[in-house]
Formats: sequence, structure tokens, C-alpha cells
Amino acid sequence: MPAAYAGSELGLAEAVTMMQAIAESGGGFSATSSIHMNIFGLAPVVEFGTEEQKRRYLPPLIEGRDKEND
Repeated sequence: MPAAYAGSELGLAEAVTMMQAIAESGGGFSATSSIHMNIFGLAPVVEFGTEEQKRRYLPPLIEGRDKEND
């Protein structure tokens, strides 16, 4: 996720490496499923979203909070 929204500027290669490490740690599909959407789910917003969409959706996800319940 972009640093402008409190992200770490890591890319797809780093995300895939992390997902592989989690899958190989014994948790397999169950472990990766629990975090998959948080890592890859908003990639279209990062790539194609408007500035308003990025401000609305990215910071809560990056900070680990639920936007709907703030």
C-alpha cells in the first residue's frame, strides 16, 4: 500500500513472499485465507481508484480498523 495512506510501499512480490511463508508455516489455506483479502482485495483501489476512494478505504485497512464501526 502507498506510503501516502500509511502503507509501507511494499509491492506484489513482497506480498506473495509473505503469503507463501504463511502457507508453508503449517496454516496452509486457512491461514492465508484469513489475510488474503486485506492484502490483495484493495489492489484495484490503489491502481484505479479515485483519490476520494483511496482516502476512504486504504487508511482503515492499513491501520487494521473497521471503517464502518469508527
